[in-house]
Amino acid sequence: MKFKQKEGFFGNVECVSSKYSISRRGEIHTKVIDIPSPFNGRFRIDDVLEQSRHILMEFNQIYDSYYMGINKIEFYDENNDNVPYKNTCVDGEDVDHDNIKAAMPANGWWATCGEEHSLVFDFGKMVKIKEVYVWCANGASTPRIISITDAKSKTEQPKDEDPFCKSAYFQLAGNAGTDPEKNTFRKTPGPAKLLITLDDIVGILNANPPQSGFESFLSTDGKNLFVFYAKGAKTRALNYYFGEEPEAAVKLARSISLKTGVAIDDVAKRSMTLEELRAVRAIIVSKCVKKKWKSSEDRQLRPEDVNMYDFNFNLVKPITKKKHESLKELFDSGDSSPTYYVSHWFGGSVLDLINSCESHAMMHDLDASEAKYWVYAFANRHLDVGSDIVSDPSQSSFNRAMELAKGVLLIVDPKFDVVTRIWVNYELHRAVHSRLPIDVAIFNEGAIKMIVNQDLPNETTYQKRRREQQFPCDAMCDKFFQLQLHQGKASLENDKIRILNVMVENKANLDSKSIVQRIKAADSKDSTYVKDMERLSSIDNALKAEIAEKAISIALSTDEQSLENFFGHNLVEILGRDTLRKALQFDDLMNLNDVDDRIVEVLTGVIGPQIETFILDVCGCVNLTNACLVQMQLPETLLYLRLNFGNAPNITNEALLQFSKNIPGGLQTLLLDLTCCNAPDGSSVPQRLNSHLQALAGSIPSSLVHFGLTSTLGDDEHGMGIIDLAKCMPMGLEKFELALHWQGFNAETLNIMIGYLPSTIEDLNLSFLGGEHIDDTSLKSLAAECQKLVNLKSFKLKTSDSGSKGFYSVRDIQSLEILLACSEAL
Repeated sequence: MKFKQKEGFFGNVECVSSKYSISRRGEIHTKVIDIPSPFNGRFRIDDVLEQSRHILMEFNQIYDSYYMGINKIEFYDENNDNVPYKNTCVDGEDVDHDNIKAAMPANGWWATCGEEHSLVFDFGKMVKIKEVYVWCANGASTPRIISITDAKSKTEQPKDEDPFCKSAYFQLAGNAGTDPEKNTFRKTPGPAKLLITLDDIVGILNANPPQSGFESFLSTDGKNLFVFYAKGAKTRALNYYFGEEPEAAVKLARSISLKTGVAIDDVAKRSMTLEELRAVRAIIVSKCVKKKWKSSEDRQLRPEDVNMYDFNFNLVKPITKKKHESLKELFDSGDSSPTYYVSHWFGGSVLDLINSCESHAMMHDLDASEAKYWVYAFANRHLDVGSDIVSDPSQSSFNRAMELAKGVLLIVDPKFDVVTRIWVNYELHRAVHSRLPIDVAIFNEGAIKMIVNQDLPNETTYQKRRREQQFPCDAMCDKFFQLQLHQGKASLENDKIRILNVMVENKANLDSKSIVQRIKAADSKDSTYVKDMERLSSIDNALKAEIAEKAISIALSTDEQSLENFFGHNLVEILGRDTLRKALQFDDLMNLNDVDDRIVEVLTGVIGPQIETFILDVCGCVNLTNACLVQMQLPETLLYLRLNFGNAPNITNEALLQFSKNIPGGLQTLLLDLTCCNAPDGSSVPQRLNSHLQALAGSIPSSLVHFGLTSTLGDDEHGMGIIDLAKCMPMGLEKFELALHWQGFNAETLNIMIGYLPSTIEDLNLSFLGGEHIDDTSLKSLAAECQKLVNLKSFKLKTSDSGSKGFYSVRDIQSLEILLACSEAL
């Protein structure tokens, strides 16, 4: 799509991809997905695959069967609409409906012998598939690996063929149609006088292929810029320079004029929408070479070279002379409270930052207009700094912006120089102190790699671990675990002085240089110096522990790595040195074979007296035994405890009795998952008895405000354990959650249990699988019992009977109002 040229506030912003007729077609991409057994869910593929009419799905390896079984496959586009298809090819053979029949949509399920199979799907038109839904109900016959390709078949590059060639390039600047063979180029980095030809470039790239798979070269006259890419890396390069919707970004950039923009008094609300960040990228790509932007070293810049210092010098400060506003205020979107606060350093690539935000938003499934990122360089009024900057860093605009954000996105550069910047370290310190989730992103090997703090939409545990294993953890640990705040760098010395004084709690003398002088003198006899270094070291340890905590699951899921030796670093010792941390969270250790009793002992051993919150999820870890619970020692200082030992085949009811004796007495929140495993015949093993509920009942802390339990109860067990549990809930309890798989469930037990709950209950969430259906009479009794809970505000109940009648009778009541309305209608 070609735009009519229009001079806007930024001058003529060209749509570079249109000017040089750059096509996204011509490459085939494959995403490999490990899936658990059984599997019923969606996974995202548009982070790798392009728009296509066809998709090839290959299935390899089976969990524990001689045949592969798949019940359903569905495709969803960017609008979350189900995309209709025809299955046109099965195992390399065209479907003719006589000899070769379509496998999908399946009539019940598609079952076929062997460990390698493939299906081709035809959508009838070009379509961008965002997510694929797969249902494999039989765990044993579930395929382990699914490969998805945006074409009818794969084409592989011959092994002896060089990845780079003279024809694999696209142009970013200069006269359209310029032949790179008729140009000489500058080697970057390298001496300005060293000139190279196209043949030299191809030879250099094949001899030392860039990690990204692409690299740009500037012509000697500084006018032409070409990007050379390896076979298979074209799309990766296009996404880096343009994103997927370059025309929209250019259109927004061109819309800015002296008449547009909205003044935003609160700097903390000057966050950039993803659309605005994309417009900034379009401006850089369009103008950087054309206007011969220079670095501080007087070197002509390519788009990927532009850092925040360069961007401010070449664009922001000149244009904001016309309007004394921040870059954000040039756009029309107005007040924007940040979704995420971006922590970065000014020496990092702006394109890397924008691509990181773009990838981060996509992975969190945030719409472009709702994903808002606060970036200091874009929020600050560079010509009116007095309105945005205060002497106390703890009261600065960034601190207030961070308070509004739901989390922090730390963007690290390839050399991890960001770790040496004292402003970044201070931002991370504030985030850790405020217990804000921190995500980490880096542009590495041509893609954005991330470690995120929470589960991502439609990402399985297996996919999460695969993603995290691709992060350059060795380089991250080497840099972060050497962190020393007092050696941090700052562009302005006064910034460093103020930050150090804030960190050692010397706010009365923020501009005092004595702290820097004491650090330089390093006099161990100076009590003030010793006290300062103890405080700074404790913050160092807290930041290192933040990274160590993120690395725990990666260490346990990566071959040849361990907690005590993760790329040469002892994660356990690093965590143990942190005396400021209030919470430990290991909620992503599910189904790991390396998690055994020793690992649980090591992780619980890290809990220091200052820890108030401890979370451990080791669900499905088959190498755990009773010892992990029997030997567990938890400090009485804990206030919040969440443990998931569900689906552990070797943890018996006896271990739960012993564990109950060690529940800390000062807890305010206790959340437990003690579900047993499902045996092949459908039974639950090892069996859970009433005694484990009664043992818990006898150990409930009087301080408890929130109790939650997910468990199983043997088919022959009566309901006294449930009733005893309710009886022992303390007055003051506000939230009670119980999810139980029990074939003996009945409405009478339910009503008696609710009758014993304390009147302070505000939130009641119950789920029962198995047993009897709640009939209408019982429902009225249930409503009457709930009305006795005078403080009850939220009520949920879900039941599903045993299916003895040939079908399952279900109750799903989502509010107290619905329960009362149903009762009145009967």
